[in-house]
Amino acid sequence: MTCRALFAAACLACASPAVAAPTAAAVPIESSDPARISEENLRRHVGLLASESYAGRGTDEWGGWMAQWHVARHFESLGLQPLPGEEDWFLDFALYQQGFVPDETTLSYGGREWEVGSDFRPFGFSDEGEVEAEVVFAGYGIRSEEHEWDDYEGLDVEGKIVFVLRHEPHEKDPNSSFDGEQSTRHAQFNVKAQVAEEAGARAMILVTDPLHHDDSDDLRLGGGFRLERPALGEEVEAASEEEPPFLAVQVSREAAQALLGSGGPDLADLQRAVDDGKKPAALGVKPIRARLAVERPETARRLVDRNVAAILPGSDPKLRDEWVIVGGHHDHLGGYEGSGDTVFNGADDNASGTAGVLELARSFAQRAERPRRSLVFMTFAAEEQGLLGSRAIVEQELLPLERVVYMLNLDMIGRNEDRPVAAWGDGYADGLTEIIEEANRSVGLKLDLGGSQYMGRSDHDPFYKRDVPFSFLFTGTHEDYHQLGDHAEKVAYARQRRIVELASGILERVANRTEPLRFIHHVDWIGAKVQVESRAGGEAAVVTAVDEGSRGAEAGLRAGDVVTGFDGTPLESASAVGRGFRGVEPGSTATIQLARAGAPAEITVERAKPGWIGLWPGEVEEDQRKALGLPDSEGFVVRRATEDGPAAKGGLKDGDVVLSLDGQPVTTSTLRSVLSRLGAGEEVDVLLVRDGERQTLKVTLGERPQRRR
Repeated sequence: MTCRALFAAACLACASPAVAAPTAAAVPIESSDPARISEENLRRHVGLLASESYAGRGTDEWGGWMAQWHVARHFESLGLQPLPGEEDWFLDFALYQQGFVPDETTLSYGGREWEVGSDFRPFGFSDEGEVEAEVVFAGYGIRSEEHEWDDYEGLDVEGKIVFVLRHEPHEKDPNSSFDGEQSTRHAQFNVKAQVAEEAGARAMILVTDPLHHDDSDDLRLGGGFRLERPALGEEVEAASEEEPPFLAVQVSREAAQALLGSGGPDLADLQRAVDDGKKPAALGVKPIRARLAVERPETARRLVDRNVAAILPGSDPKLRDEWVIVGGHHDHLGGYEGSGDTVFNGADDNASGTAGVLELARSFAQRAERPRRSLVFMTFAAEEQGLLGSRAIVEQELLPLERVVYMLNLDMIGRNEDRPVAAWGDGYADGLTEIIEEANRSVGLKLDLGGSQYMGRSDHDPFYKRDVPFSFLFTGTHEDYHQLGDHAEKVAYARQRRIVELASGILERVANRTEPLRFIHHVDWIGAKVQVESRAGGEAAVVTAVDEGSRGAEAGLRAGDVVTGFDGTPLESASAVGRGFRGVEPGSTATIQLARAGAPAEITVERAKPGWIGLWPGEVEEDQRKALGLPDSEGFVVRRATEDGPAAKGGLKDGDVVLSLDGQPVTTSTLRSVLSRLGAGEEVDVLLVRDGERQTLKVTLGERPQRRR
């Protein structure tokens, strides 16, 4: 059944997310042992949320509303309560979608006007504008020294439209240099567009490569969502005369074949030729002229989406006003019309995490003894659109943030049984590492604790930015990530159960401890750790460590100092210290007021603009790491050094293994924080391994270029 047919049938029962609940949601499942996390319950929740009837749970789509009602009905059946002041389980927030003007977004060639929304669609990152030019076939649109691949070799694309294939050469071939089991960055739409623009093209037309993909294409006319109403011309930066607009669209197979002209080569044959190593310039594809126009409306469409939340009040009158949140996003990418599989079921992403939240709610609600602190169970909307649901919770204060003492995020906890489970955030709260390890003793999972490393891109991030202690449980991406094949039967339910058991143990310990967790501020730009501590007379923002050679150390900051203010303005409270450090703009100088051994003191320190080294880092393979004798805390591979960037100018090459910058060990996870300490304009020593030999190069860091996409 197509998504349009599903939607039409659904509308007979429900015209908007504000009306009565549909009857399609399953009755919540009970467990004979209230404390036990049930694998069968998890399996049923995932199976329902990732079913065809939920149509991919897209934002502002029927399936997304169905998922919200399923969560709400489950909370209601357990006897949970709406949040204080709320009449139901929904936390509404506004979204704005600017989209495109259908009548003014056009594509024509071969004597035909192609229909937007069915024959082609603009990418959300496309500029506005109009281009009429020759169309040049450019293979996969890839340039990569690392993979010794250049589709643009011998092609003149200056001022033209490039026509490229989606994905990468030899896809699904485990012997492919592009890692056939899991795509590299060269398969990303925006990377292909960036390469085309850097080659001089004015536009890109992309088609899904036919050899490994039989399904129809997702050509819905979207446009992305945001929390703020966009001002006219704000959504896409206007192009100047020096920087003309770059347009980017995806087309159907039929439209793509027409680009090759009447009697021209078959698209699949072209792909085989390119996979066999033939250069696109040598294939003799005759160019045709095309006209492409992309236009956005002057006003944005306003709509309402909903997070879902319920509370289990705590048992301790002194602690029940402190909230422990466990959440995961219920939305995914939706579905579209066409033949074959056209629904992004999102079983792992993130029916698995949503199921975990629902089963934790059942487990805690049915226990004889409630935790001392209140537990808030929450699922977020519009995560796939840029964490919009969780951002609305925090930025619009849809709940009282001052009560939130901890947030546990479950996102994609159903795959990759051969990898450790990421349990990040442990280094951002005093005592959290011990809590996680203790909770895991009875579960026995192999964990990857992040320490002070940070990974955002999920719903814990807005809470982290408000200095809320957090944990992020995650089993990693895979070949079905954001693909049509993310189906329920691929979820590893036995291990998912163990992960939810770990989450249960963490929540129980955090909710029952006497003292709340205290956030640890890792202030990378100054090189210090700061923590709020209870002291006689109240709380204090205490510097607990200062890195040797850091800007803080050079300015005279010491461990034991108490931060009392910034630029002459006292802290309104000790917990505002993180906001104070973030308020120092890069490139500016700040005076920080301190209390040192009971006496006032101050330091003056410059916050440098974050350094830019101009390379793409990659993980060091385990065999290479062992051969070089590298610990896990040191080393990354240079996948690509940007042409004319600082790394390339300093002599770094693709394939180098970088060990440290200015004496500070670096990995793919710590590179950003190390660069924020060093700053733009600084000359640093780069220790690396090349051809088995260690050497040191000097690199002058630059400022990150500003890009429109």
